[in-house]
Amino acid sequence: EGIGLVKFQKLMVRHNDPDRSDIYGTPDLYLWATSKAKKTIKFIRFVEVKRPTESLKAHQKAEIGFLNDELNLKARVLRLKEVN
Repeated sequence: EGIGLVKFQKLMVRHNDPDRSDIYGTPDLYLWATSKAKKTIKFIRFVEVKRPTESLKAHQKAEIGFLNDELNLKARVLRLKEVN
């Protein structure tokens, strides 16, 4: 519901492509917020969570780019703040 059927189908075609069976990169989190009044999804976000110095892998960059550029969805990286 949050991303719509057409974008969901494009995402599934990409993720089920046999040529991509060893390629991952799907963000860690799929978040959404709902409208209290209408009980519908107001917005969504895909989030890759990384430690402060952890690098983003090439397939993770590609997936975030696909979500943002090809599907026009909001996807980003959030870095944790760690306390010793």
